[in-house]
Amino acid sequence: KQQLLDPSSGGQVWIHHWGEAYQPQLGPLRSFLESRPDKFQVVPGLGNKFTVELVGQAAGSSQPAGPPAASAGGWDPVVASAIREIKQQLLDPSSGGQVWIHHWGEAYQPQLGPLRSFLESRPDKFQVVPGLGNKFTVELVGQAAGSSQPAGPPAASAGGWDPVVASAIREIKQQLLDP
Repeated sequence: KQQLLDPSSGGQVWIHHWGEAYQPQLGPLRSFLESRPDKFQVVPGLGNKFTVELVGQAAGSSQPAGPPAASAGGWDPVVASAIREIKQQLLDPSSGGQVWIHHWGEAYQPQLGPLRSFLESRPDKFQVVPGLGNKFTVELVGQAAGSSQPAGPPAASAGGWDPVVASAIREIKQQLLDP
């Protein structure tokens, strides 16, 4: 992130140890950046080249647009609460992959947007399965369909926070913010 806020970076991010430190768990840097549309916007360039912008950051500005988000430190209590409620419903075998949070409009939508958009912005946690028309179901990432138990051992991010993801985001932000 610090790299992105540095006007001289031109939106380019390079983490020299990505391959060893993060790629085994998070995949290629570009794929990781694209999987976090809540934090980063990947702007395609020529060939395989791309630049990165921080979400909520005015292009070319060294100051974030608007007040700093609660998630600037990598954890946002509103996001965590929403994820917890969604996971609770999906872990109930009777949910059939349907999610309905009756107070979403008041509690979450002002900050997180519509429920489906939020679910789609978190491919690290949820898979949205399109249905007929506007209908859809939701699956937890890493969970076998129809199972109330996660597939394999519980992930480090099961509690809503993954130290590897947080560390990667922190390093990217440092590069984008460093003057």
